[in-house]
Amino acid sequence: MKIRAILFLCFLLGIATIAYNLNSLEEYFADLASNANTDATPKIVKPNKPIPEEPPVSKVFFANYEKLLIRIKSDRVRYYKRYKKANSKGKKRIIQEAKQYITKTMIQEILPAWYGTDWAFGSNPKDLTEGYSNTPRKGSIACGMFVTTTLQHMGFNLNRKRHGKEIFIYIMKNIITDYKGRVDSKRIYRRGLPPGDVRNYHRKNLPGKNPQYDEELFRFNAMVEKKFGSMPDGLYIIGLANHGGFLAKQGKKLLWINSSYDTYYGKVVGIPPFAGKRNSLVNSVDIYACDFLSNTVVTKWIQGTKFRKKFYF
Repeated sequence: MKIRAILFLCFLLGIATIAYNLNSLEEYFADLASNANTDATPKIVKPNKPIPEEPPVSKVFFANYEKLLIRIKSDRVRYYKRYKKANSKGKKRIIQEAKQYITKTMIQEILPAWYGTDWAFGSNPKDLTEGYSNTPRKGSIACGMFVTTTLQHMGFNLNRKRHGKEIFIYIMKNIITDYKGRVDSKRIYRRGLPPGDVRNYHRKNLPGKNPQYDEELFRFNAMVEKKFGSMPDGLYIIGLANHGGFLAKQGKKLLWINSSYDTYYGKVVGIPPFAGKRNSLVNSVDIYACDFLSNTVVTKWIQGTKFRKKFYF
């Protein structure tokens, strides 16, 4: 009798378990049916500021860039032939024409082609995926390497790797050195603390943690922005305490073009120089601006003269 009672209880327990599972399955399939009528794609939370869209990468893009470099080479040769035959007055006119050509081609064609290329520090010169890329939108490129690589593509006769690994004040000096090895220091504008104090100042006064620092940084940015706004239109090399890039000025428009290490971007971008907090220019208290396209530098470009590395870290 006891055995029959135990078996009967087990039978009832099994029926109850099956009924419970069937009910759970009904709820499961009901959930699936309800979800099928909704958009399964998760919603993307947009950041405060949109990240610049990357241009599409295709074989046509790379082919067009190669054609651009070939055209620049042939254009430089034509400038050289004209320069060689011209008198002193003609040479001055050709230098100004070449300066405008370099500025326009860099701002409108060379630099935008690199937008979207990943940033990397570039510790291994043999690894093109670590900050040493020589092709836009392939691999990654460090901030200094971005400047020297694009200049080399523009036809400046320099070693992009040797020059690009230096601190920016030396990159500038190596470019604006004349034929006798003298630096045209008047073409370098600087605002900030004494160079030796910059790192300590940053460590003690991180943005957002010291109101006095934020107020001083705001005044500093306003002063530099005013200075940039008063400079002639053109292309400038910008050097910060541990970063750098190009500043393009056209009328009232300023564009900060750099291979950005900021995690918000992490790639080559062209953005307003003092817009928002996610900007290396905004958080810098040491800024160099180099008007590097002097008559001597442009003449070297025309003649294909090699830019030697005299200053190094």
